[in-house]
Amino acid sequence: VSVTPTSGLQMILAIFLASLLKGNQLIAALLTWVTNPVTTPFIYAATYWIGTLFLTSPPLKELLAQDLSVMELLSRMGWRVFASLMIGGLLSGTVLGVIGYYFTAPVYRILRERRQQRIRRRILRAQHPPEIPF
Repeated sequence: VSVTPTSGLQMILAIFLASLLKGNQLIAALLTWVTNPVTTPFIYAATYWIGTLFLTSPPLKELLAQDLSVMELLSRMGWRVFASLMIGGLLSGTVLGVIGYYFTAPVYRILRERRQQRIRRRILRAQHPPEIPF
């Protein structure tokens, strides 16, 4: 969701999708901040380029040559630009999400196992307190 052209709705969409997929809503909301004022131009340029591989949209050079704001550009170019951004965002987001999952899942499992071990140790200590010599 963070690489789709849904600025302003990204957090809402991410939380909604996380609740549908029984995922972590907080993490989903936080990850939408990948798109911020510094990264947005790069992310949107990359997703637009990916989208133009599948749709007939004007090349990015033509769009950047026009001295327009992003919103004005979108309103003039209409659905072609939005569709290219959306297709590119969905494709790149899916690929990056799958890659991210396979990199973070093992780390999550390790952290969860360590946490469970700490809990087990606390339980054992509570059941068998050390003897105090008098």
